[in-house]
Amino acid sequence: MKTSKTISLLLVIFPILIGCSTKYTIPDNAEIDVNFVGSWEGKHYNKETEHWKKWIQKRKSDGTYTIHLKYFDKNEDLLSETIAAGYWWIQNNQYNEISPKSMTKPESYRFQFADKDTINFSAVNLDSSPDEKADYSFVDKRVLN
Repeated sequence: MKTSKTISLLLVIFPILIGCSTKYTIPDNAEIDVNFVGSWEGKHYNKETEHWKKWIQKRKSDGTYTIHLKYFDKNEDLLSETIAAGYWWIQNNQYNEISPKSMTKPESYRFQFADKDTINFSAVNLDSSPDEKADYSFVDKRVLN
């Protein structure tokens, strides 16, 4: 009986320890550009799956972010939503981000500020997401409070 309690305790603690040891960190030569800091909204229509992805992303000056994603059908009826968190940085003149809980590698984007409140992004390297293809691009607009 004592052995089964010990095994049960180890089965609970072991995944927690593994999760703690795999924390992602921003690369040493990364830059945090304050022009990206703040709340931003964007959307993308996937022609293949005929659905919208809309989001509000909050980027902080410490290189962390949260993103509230909502998925809609072509009639803009809500299908699902999720909140993710991760890290962002600029490296080699590209915007990079990773959500360690759902991504295996960082995603990279070329970017251009149209003005201080509008950023055009186009994908360079993506994680394996079904709604993001090689020609994936979008516009983020600053959410003014």
